[in-house]
Amino acid sequence: MNGKIMILRAGDSALNELYKLNNVEVLLWGLLLSVYTHSGEVSFNVKDMESGQKSRIDLSFEHGESTCEILSKVQKVINKPLTSYRFYNAENGFGDFMYGHFEHDETGLSLALDRCEEDEAEGIGVLLETLARQIVKDPNMPLSKLKRVDGSNESRVLEESQGEELVYDIGKTWIDFFREWVRKCPDDMAIWAGNGTLTYARLDEASDSLAAYLLDRGVKENDFIALMTGRVKEYMIGVAGIHKAGCAFVPIDISYPQKRIDYMLEDSDAKLVLTQEIIEEAVKTKTGSINRAVPDGLAYMIYTSGSTGKPKGAMIAHSSLTNFTMSMIKNIGIKRADRVSSHRAFSFDAHIEDFFPTLCSGASVYIMPEEIRRDTSMIIDFMNKHKITGGGFTTSVGKLLINDNRLPLRYLTCGGEALNGVIAGSEMTIINKYGPTECTDNSTFFILQPGVSYNAVPIGRPLQNTECYVVDSFGKLLPLGLPGELCVSGVQVGNGYYKRKELTDSVFVKCPFHHGERMYHTGDIARYGNDRLLYYLGRKDTQVKLNGYRIELGEIEAACMQCKGVKEAVAVISQFGAAKHLVLYYTVSDQTGPDENSLKAHTQSSGIAEYMYPEIYVKLDTMPRLPNGKVDRRNLPIPEFSNKIKGIKPATAMETAFLSAAREFINDTDFGVTDDLFDLGMKSLTAMRFISRINSLPFHDEFRVTDIMHYRNIRALIEGSRRIFYNYGEYDPGKPLLVFVYGIAPVAGTLKMFEIFNSKFNIFVIEATDAHYNILFKDADYADVNDMYLAILENHLPGDHKKIDGFMGFSWGGLLSFTLASAWKDKTGQEPFVMMGDTDLNKAIGRSEPEYVDISDFPENLYEMTNGAITQLEVVNKLNMADRLNCTVKSIPVYEGKVIFLSAGRTETGSVFSDPDAYKVHDKKLKTLKKYAPDSHVYDFPEHTHNDLFYDSSMFGRYLELVTLF
Repeated sequence: MNGKIMILRAGDSALNELYKLNNVEVLLWGLLLSVYTHSGEVSFNVKDMESGQKSRIDLSFEHGESTCEILSKVQKVINKPLTSYRFYNAENGFGDFMYGHFEHDETGLSLALDRCEEDEAEGIGVLLETLARQIVKDPNMPLSKLKRVDGSNESRVLEESQGEELVYDIGKTWIDFFREWVRKCPDDMAIWAGNGTLTYARLDEASDSLAAYLLDRGVKENDFIALMTGRVKEYMIGVAGIHKAGCAFVPIDISYPQKRIDYMLEDSDAKLVLTQEIIEEAVKTKTGSINRAVPDGLAYMIYTSGSTGKPKGAMIAHSSLTNFTMSMIKNIGIKRADRVSSHRAFSFDAHIEDFFPTLCSGASVYIMPEEIRRDTSMIIDFMNKHKITGGGFTTSVGKLLINDNRLPLRYLTCGGEALNGVIAGSEMTIINKYGPTECTDNSTFFILQPGVSYNAVPIGRPLQNTECYVVDSFGKLLPLGLPGELCVSGVQVGNGYYKRKELTDSVFVKCPFHHGERMYHTGDIARYGNDRLLYYLGRKDTQVKLNGYRIELGEIEAACMQCKGVKEAVAVISQFGAAKHLVLYYTVSDQTGPDENSLKAHTQSSGIAEYMYPEIYVKLDTMPRLPNGKVDRRNLPIPEFSNKIKGIKPATAMETAFLSAAREFINDTDFGVTDDLFDLGMKSLTAMRFISRINSLPFHDEFRVTDIMHYRNIRALIEGSRRIFYNYGEYDPGKPLLVFVYGIAPVAGTLKMFEIFNSKFNIFVIEATDAHYNILFKDADYADVNDMYLAILENHLPGDHKKIDGFMGFSWGGLLSFTLASAWKDKTGQEPFVMMGDTDLNKAIGRSEPEYVDISDFPENLYEMTNGAITQLEVVNKLNMADRLNCTVKSIPVYEGKVIFLSAGRTETGSVFSDPDAYKVHDKKLKTLKKYAPDSHVYDFPEHTHNDLFYDSSMFGRYLELVTLF
C-alpha cells in the first residue's frame, strides 16, 4: 500500500508542542530509520523541495543525546520551517520503502511513504506517535530511553508475544515420562538402528546399567560426558544413561576434524568419553533402577559456531528439555503407533526432536544410517521400507521431500532456514519451526494450511510457555508489524555458554517485560504480522545460516588468519544466480603469502567443520574500505569463474536437460557439461536437490548423490554411471519377460510404453548403443555388439527367470532385437517373438560405405519439437553410428519365430502409397522382411510416420494388444 500514516491529529495539544521543535521531523525519520537498520547510528538525505538541494544527515542515538541536543546539531545543516523539507531519501533504502515525506494539513501531521505493508504502516504510526508524545513531554530525555510503544498498544504487544500455556508436572524430567511408557509397553520397539533394535524395557534396563557404570567412575551432578558413538542404537542408551547418572551429554560427531574434537573435549571439561564399544561393555552388567535427573539439572551442551574463532557450548537444563518435549508432543500429535525417522546429525540440537517427544509418547525412533541420510532417493526408500510416519529435517532437505508423493509420512517438520516455495497437501502435515540452540532447539512453530500458497512461510507463534518479543537496537519493545531483533523468554531459554560469562551476560539478560525470567537475544530479525504470526527476516550480524547450518563467519576468518602469510581474511555469503555460496576474500603480507590451494588446505585442516569450508577463495591486493576504516563487504568483487570454465555445450538431450537443472542450483555463469560442479559451488545439500531434480526428468536413470560426488560434472555423470542394461519396475517372477533394445529412439519417447507394458511383462532394457558406444564399441563391428548384448542376457537376467518370451525394438533397435532373438534361439532353443517398429533390414544388407548425414538435415528446433527428447547433434550421432555398424553386418539370419511388424504408412510429406519412390522402399522393406522372417505378421499404421510409431503414446496400448496375441 501507499499513502498517509497519521501521527498526531489536528487539535491534539502534543501536535502544537511538536511544531515548536524546529526540524523535529528529521529526528522522527532518523528514529524510524534506526528501527529498520537495527542501529543507533543512521545516515540519510533530506531534500529541499523548493531548491532541490540535498543535505546529508548523520544521527547518533547511542550516547545519551536528547531531542534538544540532536536538533541543535541538525540546525547547523538545515534550518527552515517543518514543511519546507518534504522529501527524505534513506541512503541505502530500508523496509519495503525508500522514500517518504511528512505532511502537515488540516487533519494533522502524517507521514507519506511510497509503499508499505498495511500492518507495517500501522506499526509505524504507533511508533511515531509514541515517540512524538514523549519528545514533547520531555525534550531533554535521552532518546535511547524513550519507549517505542506504550499504553494499550504495549499491552496488546505483550499479549501477542505470549505463547499458549501448557500444564504438565514440572517436577518431572523426560526420564519420568519415558518410564511411564516402559511400564505400559515394555516390549514395544523404542529404537531401530542399522546395528539392531531396543525395546522400551531394554533401553530402560541398559541405560540403568550405563548410569551405574558412570557413577562407579565418580561422576558428579551436572558433569559433562562426551558421547561419540555414530548413528547406532547405543547413542540413546548413552543419552539416557548419562541423564540417569545426573550428568549432561555433549554429542560429538565422529566425522569432525580431530582438532575440533580435541578442542570440544578440552573446553567442555568432559569427565568421560563414551564410545559405542564402551557402552556395549558397560550394559552387560545388570543393575537396579537409577534416576538422578532433576528439572534444574543440566541435560546437554551443544557446541555452536563462535565469533572469536572457537565454538561455544550452549547449556540446556532438563526443565527446558521437558517443556520442549511436552510442547512438541502436543503440536505434532505424536501417538504410540508412530514411527519417527531420525535424520539430523546428533551434533546439532535439532536432533532432540527425533528422540525425546517420541520416547515420551510410546512411539519408535528409526535412526537413519549415515550412508542413507545424504541421498534423497535412499531417504525415501528408507521411509517407505520402514513405514515411517513422521520426522524432522533441515529446510533444504525437507523441501525436497515435501512434494514427493512417494512418502508415507503423516507429518514432517522443517527448520534451520527460511521455508518458501512449498504448498502443503492434505495428506501430510507440514510444520515450520524456528529456534536457536540456546533456546532448546525450538521457540516458535507454524502448521501450514493445506493448499495455501505462502509468499513467505511464517515461523508462527511462540512455543508453549514461551514468550517471543521483537525489540529495537536499544532493547525497547516495538509495535506489532515492525522488524526488530527477536528475543526469547521463558522456560525454553538455556543456561548460557559454558565458561563464557561475559558473552553469556551480554545475550542472556533479565527480561524487562516479564519479571523473574531471563531473555535471550537471538540476533535474528523478525516481525509480527497482522495475522498474529512471526515472520523471520534474517540476521542482524555476521552469523548466518547456509543449508540449515549455523555459521559464524568470524570463526572461518579466524581459522584462515592462522595461516602464515595471510594479512586479512573476510568470509561472506554471496548470492550468484539461484544459489548462495560461502566465499573467502583474503590478502597476503608479501609475495610469499599462500596461494588458493595452500590456504584451502590450511582451512580444511584447521579444525572447523566441513560445512564451514569456503567454496570459493578470492585473493585481493587490498580490501575495500568504508570511511570509518571497516571492510566494505558490499563492495567485495564478485568472484570470476571464467578462467576455470570451459563452457562445453551439451551434445545430447539428456545433457541439455541436466545442464538446465544444474543451473537452477548453482549460479548463472555460463558453465558447461564438463565443468566441475563442486568447483562452481555445489555442496552436499545442493547435490541432493540436483539429484532429486534430474531423477524427476523423463529419463529412466536413477542417480544418487554419490554418483555426482564421484563424477563431478554432467558429462561424466551420464557416461560414467550409464547402465548398459537394467530392469524396469519391480521384478515379478510370475510375469513373462520382454527384452527391449534401444536403437535411435529417444529414451523419453518410450518410458510411457514401459509403464503400460509393465502391467503384463517384466521388462529388461538394453540401452541405446550410443550411450556407451565411445566406451565399448568405438572400433567394434555389428557382430561385436550382438555378442556383447547376448552375453549380458546370459549373465544378468534374473536367476530364476532365464526364459525370454519376446524381443522388441524400433527402427535400428528392431534389427538388434531380430538378430538377438535368432542368436538366443541358437543358444537356448527358446523361440521368443520379436516386435519390430518399422525396421528396414535392407539397410544392413550388402553395405560397405556408410552414408553419413549432416546436422543441417534436421530442423534447428528439433529439441523443442520432440519435447526435449532429442537434439540435432544427438540424432546425427545416433544415425551415423548406426549406419557405420550396418556396414559391418556380414549376414542376416533367417528367423522362424513369430515376428510382429509395425509398418508406418506415411512419410513426413504424405502417404507412402501416393509417392512412387516411397512406395518402392516400403514394398522392398516388406518383401525383405518376409524373406528373413517367414512367420512375420505386418500391422499397418497408415496415419503414422516412422518416428510417430515410438512418439505417439496413444498407440502403446495397441502394441500391447498385438503382443498378447502371440
